Amino acid sequence: MFTTQPFVHRTNADGVIDSFCRKCLITIASSQWEAELDRAERNHQCDPIQLEYVRGVLNRPQASGTSASEAPPGSLQPPPYGNS
Repeated sequence: MFTTQPFVHRTNADGVIDSFCRKCLITIASSQWEAELDRAERNHQCDPIQLEYVRGVLNRPQASGTSASEAPPGSLQPPPYGNS
């Protein structure tokens, strides 16, 4: 299903690591401990409503006339901060 890891991690200046789901684009967990992130990632299930929202955003035409889903692989980044 995924060609890369399904989650991406970002380390903040305070040492807290955020884990984002690449599929539904939400923050799965934030922690200083990898074990806590692993546990949260194992238990994560994407919300179907969130997935529909993400699909709609990714398929919306961009200013260049292409959709975000046509962007080069790896060019889409997780949200900068949390779920908001």
